[in-house]
Amino acid sequence: ATYTYGRESVSQYNESYAGVRPYTSFGNFLPNYPVNATLENGTLAPYISPDQLLPVGNADDNMMGYSYRLCLTPTQSKQAPFPKPSNYNETNFVILQRYIDSLIATGKYPNGPPFETLVDVFSYRNYPNGDKFDMCDSATSGFTSDAINLNKGYVMKTAEERKEIEQITYDYVMGLIWYILTSSLVPEHTRTTLQRYGLCNDQWNDNNHIPPQMYVREGLRLVNDHVFTQNHIVSGQCYEDSVALGSWGYDIHVVTRTANLSHVNNEGQLVAKIAKLPNSKSGPVFEIPYTIMVPSHNQVTNLLVPVCHAATHVAYSATRVEPHFMQLGGAAGYAAAWSVLTGNVDVQKVDQEIVPSKPCLTVNHTIPKFTSVDAFCIISGISFLPGCHFQKQLQKNVVNELKRIFKAYNESKLSIQEFIKNEMKNNQVKCTLIQTFGPKAADVVFDLVNKAKSVQLQRMISMSNNNNKSIQHMPGKKQLKMASIVRKVINMSSSAG
Repeated sequence: ATYTYGRESVSQYNESYAGVRPYTSFGNFLPNYPVNATLENGTLAPYISPDQLLPVGNADDNMMGYSYRLCLTPTQSKQAPFPKPSNYNETNFVILQRYIDSLIATGKYPNGPPFETLVDVFSYRNYPNGDKFDMCDSATSGFTSDAINLNKGYVMKTAEERKEIEQITYDYVMGLIWYILTSSLVPEHTRTTLQRYGLCNDQWNDNNHIPPQMYVREGLRLVNDHVFTQNHIVSGQCYEDSVALGSWGYDIHVVTRTANLSHVNNEGQLVAKIAKLPNSKSGPVFEIPYTIMVPSHNQVTNLLVPVCHAATHVAYSATRVEPHFMQLGGAAGYAAAWSVLTGNVDVQKVDQEIVPSKPCLTVNHTIPKFTSVDAFCIISGISFLPGCHFQKQLQKNVVNELKRIFKAYNESKLSIQEFIKNEMKNNQVKCTLIQTFGPKAADVVFDLVNKAKSVQLQRMISMSNNNNKSIQHMPGKKQLKMASIVRKVINMSSSAG
């Protein structure tokens, strides 16, 4: 099967965000406090590429920086110490120190920037103890935990060569930590804000509490007759073969770090909410079609690619997160089983075989399409990560719509099933509850209701009352049914995937 890596040009798929990106101050070194890119002997400092950037919009083979996502805790009894990397060299982090000095020079951090300014420390949502955190690069920091430029050529390397890149990436991430902890040049405040953390001593005990796998944001990508692009994501298009709902924005981390004249410059970064982009017709979610997983029919007929799917560098920045992979993986598993059980049908023809006979759930329209997506997968896919751009608004929309439905249902004399089907029939429901569940919403909801047990009623009503107190005034049976819906929908819409 044909594959690619790196960045397409603007002209290849008519993508405005493709290729080499123009300068932006976002996620970069400070324009008014530039950082010198060279050492005293005139050579480039470590972690700066000597390559010259191509013109804006050109294609290249560069990819977003890789890293190691450390699991941190501030709870001392649960901490393991940060190890000193065997290849540590303090002089490798001269650019980090110059960046710290530039932040101090702004006057915003006179005592030194906190550690959380240089990296993001995300909480794990719904983790009961609330004392484990995910260390990720900071989208707004000029020098952070992403090992920029060090993954050059990784995807085409041998296994041994990849291990070398993994090692230098580890040395970079742990070296950054060790530098902040031990260098006399680092301000005390910056060091102190890091010292409150340690590695989680109950994670990866067989690997010194370090994730055994490097964090690879992008690698090889399938190329077929239906490559998913920036334009598909913002089109608001409903596909005949939708199998997943995307809910992440464009999220391109720094791709290269070069010297612009004598100063350091990060390039490639872009963070944007899909619904907020000019001329975007998509809301907080976009549909992802089955066709992005299948190779061209004249190449391979028994391969499905849910992770390294056919998407451009720009589009992949929005589809590359795990809840999307979960949905695509579920669809791929269903399609593979269907192919085998129906006489080894070519994977390219699976959706053609299924669509006429099996209804399913889609987001923006009411015509049944593909069976492999279920309500649980869709809802969890909409709101899945800490800091998800759309989570709060989505939950607000769900709650507001539930309130509207409760009021209308409570005033009606219909059974709940008749009420929802009637609303669907008259196209009156414009909201997350029915739009996302699709034409089988009633069946899904009633299946949930039928599984509800009376012993759960008080707990369900208690959870529901915060969102709509009118539930408690409903007759008992209606109260049970509506509380069940609230519990299930709100739990699903707010859970982290």
